[in-house]
Amino acid sequence: MEKTEKNNLQSQKNTHKYKFSLIMIILSIFSCSNEIKETTCKYNSDEYYEKIKEFEIPIEEAKEIASLLYFKNNPNSKEYNFSLNFILGDFYVFCDSNCLYNLKTTQYFLKGIWINGKTGKAIHKDTDEYIKILIDIPSKKLYSYSGTIKKSE
Repeated sequence: MEKTEKNNLQSQKNTHKYKFSLIMIILSIFSCSNEIKETTCKYNSDEYYEKIKEFEIPIEEAKEIASLLYFKNNPNSKEYNFSLNFILGDFYVFCDSNCLYNLKTTQYFLKGIWINGKTGKAIHKDTDEYIKILIDIPSKKLYSYSGTIKKSE
């Protein structure tokens, strides 16, 4: 009798382990990710120049729109340091000096000012969403449109 009880307990433990493992596998398969899988066009690439042909808003105007939104949200700031490394879908994605890019994982976090290239609508995103994109930081080819805009008084 004692042996049967031990076997039953062992069988129940194995069943629970199996169920737990199955649940973990299902959760990992269907888990939510903050990775955005939209088309990206790196700045100064052939794809970039093709994409901006669809836009009504040129990059210089998008930069000005981004700076206006930045100064509106940061009234005490005297300058806007921006960087644009790519276009995401129909958006110029301008990040400020707090840009987060991990060269090892190629995760580029999308916090910043997004300007719709077709409409000119500006959105400030404070998000933990990211894309995976390889940006060659020390490169001869220019992969970033960046600069500083001083606030006009």
